Amino acid sequence: MKEILKNYIIDNYGAEMFQDIIQKNYLQYQYVEEEHNVKFLLNKANVILLQNELIRVAKKLEENDIKYIAFKGAILANRLYDNIYTRFFSDIDIFVLPEQFDKALTVLYEDGYILSYPNALSGVHHVALKKDKIVLELHRNILNPFTQIDETFLRSNLEILNLSGIDVTTFNITGTFLHLIYHLYMDTWLTHLDTYFVYSTKSLPMVNRFFARAYEIALFSEKYFDEISWKDIVSDIKKQKLRIIFNMMINDIIEIFPNAFPKHFINTVINMDYVYDERDILYEYIIDSKSSNATVENILGCRQHGISEGGKLSVIGDIGSFHLRCVFVESDIFPHRRNLFLNVCNFTAVFIREVLVGVAQILTVVFYPAEGDAVRGHF
Repeated sequence: MKEILKNYIIDNYGAEMFQDIIQKNYLQYQYVEEEHNVKFLLNKANVILLQNELIRVAKKLEENDIKYIAFKGAILANRLYDNIYTRFFSDIDIFVLPEQFDKALTVLYEDGYILSYPNALSGVHHVALKKDKIVLELHRNILNPFTQIDETFLRSNLEILNLSGIDVTTFNITGTFLHLIYHLYMDTWLTHLDTYFVYSTKSLPMVNRFFARAYEIALFSEKYFDEISWKDIVSDIKKQKLRIIFNMMINDIIEIFPNAFPKHFINTVINMDYVYDERDILYEYIIDSKSSNATVENILGCRQHGISEGGKLSVIGDIGSFHLRCVFVESDIFPHRRNLFLNVCNFTAVFIREVLVGVAQILTVVFYPAEGDAVRGHF
């Protein structure tokens, strides 16, 4: 798999970009395993530290009759790699049921953990904790609720994985693979808040660390293909309320790793009914037609009006029967992605609450019908 990925990166980005790309995706240890390499040895020390701490915390939770699910990090290192020190990870992820969350938090406080930042308790996905050099994410939900993923299958398909002679509870093989897919979908969902990128480049943005996540999905499929219950995977995906960007994400994986999924899984993804918002009209067009820049611009009917003071950018366009005016404002919601298009009408109350807590500048989207009185939506 790593040779397939290497060839794809070199063919599409050039040999000179290979090292830079794999380092940004934290995949460099897949290609450098020398025990004398300083960075490799530092990663090995980090893996040992975090795995030992996961084992210790899991035992402490069990002693307090707290049911938990450990995932990502050390779990994937042991599931996927012959040499666990070739996988980079930086924290510990543990999910506990809502009714035991406060109890688990108290146990960790008593163990010396503190909040990673002042408003960490407001997180609806997880609460970030730290102790010395260790970061632990105690999850209220396995996936961020804005994805609307029903987690029933993930929470109920568990097994025991032995880590260094100690049993730890995690997802079973099928659950682990399904979580890998849903985790990349969650990242894809977040990345596609940036509609300005789509307008300005006439393409869909790449998820941060996409190559790493796609690589591990393909690697897991190759290693456990016969053990994965593909029937259960398809069944769970079909009942979810997924956006068309899920289709794009799977296609992007297949472009690199053609054999990552069986044919009936791919057919399901192609023929599924997806949940739409206004952004997905453009996404679906790009996915279906792989259109040229000019064609996408014609579909949008958009023209750029330039950048005004304060970092604002106005874009005017026609989509269907609506005249669309979008005002993009630099925001501190996600420091790594500063131009955000927020479709206020379709956002969940949970996400709005997080935005209100963290945002200093407000993005307003105003919709004007082509005919008749204006319909305004204010954030």
